[in-house]
Amino acid sequence: MVEDDDNVLASSIHSDKVNVSSKVTNISKVEIDKRINNAVTIEEEGKYNGGSNSSTYLTMYGDHRVPSSLAALPPWLQEYIAWNQKERTTKDPKDLKYIVMKCIKSQTRCGGFSDRLRPLPFYLLLAQKTNRIVCIYWDRPMRLEHYLQVPKNGLDWACPSTFEGDTGIRDVNAKFLIRMDEKVKKYALQLVSRIKSSKQTYIALDTSQSTDQINCMNNIFNAYSYQDRMPKVSKWMHINMMEHIFRIMFKPIPAIARNINVTMTKLGLVEGNYTSIHLRTRYPTSRLKHILGKNMSALDHGHFTPKFDGRYKSYLMQLTNNAVECGYLLDTKRPIVFISDSTDLVDHVIENKINVRGLKVQILGVKQRPNIIHLEFDNTNLEDTFYPLFEDLLIMGGGSCVAHGLGSFGAFGAGLTGNRCRAMHRNYRGAPIKCPNNDTSIELIPITNNELMLD
Repeated sequence: MVEDDDNVLASSIHSDKVNVSSKVTNISKVEIDKRINNAVTIEEEGKYNGGSNSSTYLTMYGDHRVPSSLAALPPWLQEYIAWNQKERTTKDPKDLKYIVMKCIKSQTRCGGFSDRLRPLPFYLLLAQKTNRIVCIYWDRPMRLEHYLQVPKNGLDWACPSTFEGDTGIRDVNAKFLIRMDEKVKKYALQLVSRIKSSKQTYIALDTSQSTDQINCMNNIFNAYSYQDRMPKVSKWMHINMMEHIFRIMFKPIPAIARNINVTMTKLGLVEGNYTSIHLRTRYPTSRLKHILGKNMSALDHGHFTPKFDGRYKSYLMQLTNNAVECGYLLDTKRPIVFISDSTDLVDHVIENKINVRGLKVQILGVKQRPNIIHLEFDNTNLEDTFYPLFEDLLIMGGGSCVAHGLGSFGAFGAGLTGNRCRAMHRNYRGAPIKCPNNDTSIELIPITNNELMLD
């Protein structure tokens, strides 16, 4: 179940280091900065659960993690980051061209936090091939800058202050990048050519957002980033390098960092020395529909919370018992933290030890907090509603092992650990699967004749 570090990364990655400029321009809007500062003020006043005595320094994320993560990336990406930083610091934003990862109110669907960022590696490769700046713009439900910031000397992902949503943006069709076959290189080259020849300042990709499409995009990234063989991306997984890409682009705002420190201190968690178990209870499945009927969609959208008893409780406990067993078997000696979108379930699991093969296992977690709201279905317009979502993800990413089910949020947490130790406790239909199993095995596939490259 515990996977060894992948040794097929190009040998020149660690020797071909790039001299990265120390100047990073943060182009966040003034009003966003004010709101972030206000969130910190609220935190310091003790009105949010972080209190006033907690530190904003995290060993797991922050400015100090940038150098080591940068050195772990392939040379082409190191060079792109250096070029990107130079362009941003020496040129006027209006003289640059951008590839935008967008989620705006006019879009029919964006997906959750993990769905939105899972294609990020491919966007970086495409930006490098077309000499464009990657920027991320969300206004649905909130700007990403309300939760994450650019670390010092990291890769700035903010769009210019002059950019507002879909104003002046052109969508380029990328829906044909759907599977790894003999046509994928042709399609990828066509996409690069169209973007290179465009005079449009802002370009976004029109994609299907399907699991297969994102996997295809990320497999193209892997083909360009490894020698001889590459790890094949499948199901909902984030690429192994996501642990480093994330850390050179993102760190939590102070309010969220404080809350993470408070939680980890209270639970006795130490970076790299605990197992996380993630269980999404609201994901629509046939079994859940049989129990809740027409209320299943309302549950998924955050408009309905079933009473934690009867068949519903039995269903969740069946999933939980299996999930805990999967997490426990990953490492029987480390503490286990349980993360879920159901506060009733978390409270119950914390208060009652779980029986794993005759052993009573104590589970850690955060009690008595609101249910986690899915980004896709929010209608609260309250920024701190989503603080727990980011806290959960970053705590998962700071551990040693992750057991997760269907959907990509738990898989994102595993990706932030480098996918080195993970297990899947549910299949794509939502049914529990016993552990150990082979559902998280990463297949190494050959890269032949540069067929998957964008050259």
